[in-house]
Amino acid sequence: MGIKDRKIRQKERLQKKIIQAAITMLLKDGYEKFSMRRLADKIEYSPTTIYLYFENKADLVFNVIEYAFSKFVERFEEIDRQGNNNPYENLRKGLRAYIKTALEYPQLYRIMLVIDYNFKKEECTVLQQGTMNERAFSFLQNTINECVKQEKYTEEDIAIFSQTFWAAIHGLSSLLITQPEFPWLPEDKLIDNLINTLMKTLEK
Repeated sequence: MGIKDRKIRQKERLQKKIIQAAITMLLKDGYEKFSMRRLADKIEYSPTTIYLYFENKADLVFNVIEYAFSKFVERFEEIDRQGNNNPYENLRKGLRAYIKTALEYPQLYRIMLVIDYNFKKEECTVLQQGTMNERAFSFLQNTINECVKQEKYTEEDIAIFSQTFWAAIHGLSSLLITQPEFPWLPEDKLIDNLINTLMKTLEK
């Protein structure tokens, strides 16, 4: 391994260390109390070093959220790679993969969609072109579109389906993560029932 390769790997390791430390701090203290200086103290680096990798607090948190969403994109891309020509089956797999991934990475899911960042409008990156957030939502929307493209649905209908489906699977994921003391029925039974209910809405 050459010097250049070692430097790239060292940079990647430090970026990952910063992101992992940021996740821990955000979960413990929330966004308002989070600061680059406190993060630097935690990982025993100077704030200047962190600013070499991330422009500011908002940029760092954006990258943390991107890292979290990347876990979901990986699962969705795997479904695409399997090359199933049945969009209904792909949608079912995608909905299940979303919930299962949220439950597999509960801390990351809190980082993604449970913590209130109170971002300013100019800092908000929701569905910004090319982000992991946008890619994850696009999988859902595109797969729904494949399911109903032979039917007489409008673009607005597709948007309503997509947002409703996301709201539903996010709701179940969030409840299972944040309310573990509730006497839930078996997890798979709940997931199957929710997915079956959602899929019925596509029938016309």
